[in-house]
Amino acid sequence: MALEDDPPPGPLGLFLGFWQDETVVIRSPLAPAEALTALSGQVDPLFTLFGKRPARGHVGAGGGWIRRRISGRNSAQSVLRFEVEPEGSGSRIACHIGASWFSRGFLIFWMGGIILSSGGATLSSLSSGQYLVPAVLSGMLLFGALLVVFGRWLARGDKPFLVDLVAGTVDGRVERPRS
Repeated sequence: MALEDDPPPGPLGLFLGFWQDETVVIRSPLAPAEALTALSGQVDPLFTLFGKRPARGHVGAGGGWIRRRISGRNSAQSVLRFEVEPEGSGSRIACHIGASWFSRGFLIFWMGGIILSSGGATLSSLSSGQYLVPAVLSGMLLFGALLVVFGRWLARGDKPFLVDLVAGTVDGRVERPRS
C-alpha cells in the first residue's frame, strides 16, 4: 500500500538510507485526541519486556515515536516519529521514518574518531614500513559500514509496517510527498 513499490536497495543504498529520513503524511478522519488514543493502544512502553502490542515507543499529547517490536536488538532499526495536527474535522499525521538519532550520532562520533586518529598513525606507520595499523583502522571503518548495512537489511520491512500500522489504526489515507 504505502511503501511496497520501492525497489529493494543494494548495500550502498542501505548505507546511505541510514542517514536519511523519509516523510509520509497520513490524513485521518479521527480527531487528534482520538487518533492519539488509538495509536497509544497499539504501542507498548519502551521498556516493556514481554508486551503483546506490535510496536514499542511513546505516544504523547501531540505526537510521539514508535518502532517495530522485534525479539532482539538492532540499532539501525527504523523509528517512526510523528506529529498529529488538527485538519478540518480530522487530523493530519506527519511521519518521519529513519534510523534513530542516537545511532547516527554514535556512528559519526565513532567513524570520525577513527578517521581523525588514523591520519597521523597511518602516515607514520607507512613511512616506517609497518602496515598493520592502517589495516586495522581500515578494518574498523569497514566494520562500521557493514554494521550499518546489515542492520538496515534486517530492518528492511520496518517502514511499510510502521506506516501501515499508523494508517490502519487511525483509518487514514497515506500521501507520499512529491519528488
